[in-house]
Amino acid sequence: MEVLLPDILADLSVISAVNEGYTLTSNDGKIQVIKHEGAGATRKWKGETRSTTVAMAEKKILYAIEYATLVMESIYLYSLTKLDSLQVNLFNKRLSSLQRIRVGLDAARGGIQRLGVTYKDDRSTIGKIQTLIGSIEFHVGTIKSKLSVLQKKVEGHNTKGENLEDSD
Repeated sequence: MEVLLPDILADLSVISAVNEGYTLTSNDGKIQVIKHEGAGATRKWKGETRSTTVAMAEKKILYAIEYATLVMESIYLYSLTKLDSLQVNLFNKRLSSLQRIRVGLDAARGGIQRLGVTYKDDRSTIGKIQTLIGSIEFHVGTIKSKLSVLQKKVEGHNTKGENLEDSD
C-alpha cells in the first residue's frame, strides 16, 4: 500500500499546480501541466479534449480517494488494544498516509478550481469540474473527521501511560 502513495501524491501535486490559463495533458501515463493557449494542435493530435482532461484529473483524484478509504478501513487504525511495535509502526504509517492524502486532495481542489477558470466558457466542462470539486470537498471532510477520531484514540492511549511511538 505504501508503494502507491508517492505516485498518488505526485499526481495530486501536479493537479494542484494548474494555474488559470493552463490545463493538463498526459505523457506516458503521467500527467503534466501545460499552457492552454497554443496547445490545441498537440492535444488534438493526442486525442485529448476538455472532457478527457477532466476525466484524467478525476481518475487521479479517485485513486487518492480510494487509497484514503482503504487506509480508513485498515485494521491497524482500529485495534490499539495490544500495542506491539509492529502494530504501532503500521498505525503511525497509516495515520501519516491519511494526513498526506488529505493535504494533497485539498491542494488538488485548488488546481481543479483554476482549471475551471481556464474552461469558463464551456458549461458542460464547468459542470463536471463543480461535481469533482464537490466530491473532493466531501471526501476531505470525511478524512478530517476520521483523523479527529483517530487523534482522540491516540490521546486516550497516551493518557493511560502507553506511548504509541516507543511501545515494544
